[in-house]
Amino acid sequence: MSQFNKLQKYFVSRPQRIFLMDSAGAFLSFAFIYFFLKNMPGQFGMPVGVLNWLSAIALTLFCFSALTFYLSPVNWKRFLCTIITANICYCLFTVLVIFKNIKVLNVHDLAYFIVECAIIVMLVWFEIRLLNRA
Repeated sequence: MSQFNKLQKYFVSRPQRIFLMDSAGAFLSFAFIYFFLKNMPGQFGMPVGVLNWLSAIALTLFCFSALTFYLSPVNWKRFLCTIITANICYCLFTVLVIFKNIKVLNVHDLAYFIVECAIIVMLVWFEIRLLNRA
């Protein structure tokens, strides 16, 4: 059995734990944007106002996922659909602000936001598979 299948089986048997993983990722996004990117204006070109929005959205997603994990609702699938939608919207918003601010961004900005979106898309894919298996 592959590592991916073992991981998937683990989350199918304990589906609420996907919210813990999601909340950890959202917290890392919030912390990195708010405490690192925002405080290095010479290294990153994304406007501070945009970084504030992105970090606020990530913090909101963290709170939602952490609270859902803590409360462990019986109808967890509905909450997972909500977080999937929110993660997709976050990525779309990120892509939008990248294109809107492309002239002031540098390679570090692009690398960070592309990698962040790629990780979120992989998480969303995993969450959709979890919904289909449970």
